[in-house]
Amino acid sequence: MLLSDTGLSDTFDERVVTGDWGIGMLKAVLFDLDGTIIDSEPLHTEAVLRLLRDRSVDLKASDLDRFIGISSSVMWREMRERFGFAESVEALKELQHRANVEMLEGSESILIPGVLPLLRDLRDRGIRTAVASSSTRDYIETVLSKYELDSLFDVVVSGEEVPRGKPRPDVFLRAAELLGVEPGSCVVIEDSDNGLTAAREAGIRSIGFRNPNSGRQALSLADRIVDDIREVSVALLQRLVDSE
Repeated sequence: MLLSDTGLSDTFDERVVTGDWGIGMLKAVLFDLDGTIIDSEPLHTEAVLRLLRDRSVDLKASDLDRFIGISSSVMWREMRERFGFAESVEALKELQHRANVEMLEGSESILIPGVLPLLRDLRDRGIRTAVASSSTRDYIETVLSKYELDSLFDVVVSGEEVPRGKPRPDVFLRAAELLGVEPGSCVVIEDSDNGLTAAREAGIRSIGFRNPNSGRQALSLADRIVDDIREVSVALLQRLVDSE
C-alpha cells in the first residue's frame, strides 16, 4: 500500500527532528508481540496442533488462523466445547504455555528484522513504548528477557489482565492509560486482523505488518500496511498521528 492509499502526504519535513509537530505529537508506539516483535506464530500453531493430536483431533494450521491475535482462553474455550475435552480451559492454557516456552527456548533467534533498531530509535527520541499482547504476562516477560528487550519497553499489558481481549480495544486503551498518553497520540503495530480491529475500536492509528507466517490476515483496517518492519520509521509513525 502506498501512502497515497491512506490519504497521507508522501513528504515529511523532519518535524520529528525540529520539534515542530503540527497537528499532533507522536507520544507512544504500542507493539503486538507474536508475529510483530518475534516470528513466533508457527511455534504457537505447532504447539496447539500437537496438543490437539494428543487428543485425537486432527486440524490444519489454516484452521487456527482466525485465533491469531486473540487470547488463548477464547480459543481453548471453543475447542473444549467443540471437541469435549475433559481438561479445564486453564489446564489446556497451561499445557500450551509450557509448550510455547519450551519451543521458544529451543529455537534460534526469531526476532523480526528491524524491530530492534526501531525500538532503539524510539527510545533515543523519547517516544514511549508498550507491549500490548494477547499472550500471558509470563510468556511476554520470557520473550523480552530472552531477547534483552526489557529496557526498551516502558509498559507491558497482557490481554489476560483486561476485561476484554482483542478484538476489543481494552489492551490498547490500558497501555495508553499506563503510559499516561491519549490514544490519539499513539500508533499500534500489529500483524493480525483481530489486533487491528482492537486498534480501530480504540481510536488508534495502526500499521499492519504483513507477516507470511501469521496466516491469512487481510489487514484491511490498517492505516498503512508494510511487508517489512524496516519500512517503519519515526517519520512514518508521526505522519499517521498527523493524519487524524
